[in-house]
Amino acid sequence: KPDALYHTSLFLARRILFAFVVAFCYHSIVLQVVIADALSTALLAYFFSVFPMTDGINNAIQIINELVVLASTWLMFWFTLYVDEP
Repeated sequence: KPDALYHTSLFLARRILFAFVVAFCYHSIVLQVVIADALSTALLAYFFSVFPMTDGINNAIQIINELVVLASTWLMFWFTLYVDEP
């Protein structure tokens, strides 16, 4: 698949952006969580639009993995100042 060629590059770019956020946005945990949420949502949208793996089970594993990461990110909002009373 020609569209799937970007999978590894997007995965690595997301990891680098996670490291950048942790290193340079240390003053705002809310900003860290919001950026992590946006990155996970973008990668999930890519998975649903391209289905980069060759077989269905690997695509399902990637999508479920990203859904778990996204749900964990949403749960992190409870422990920030974004939500007053969890």
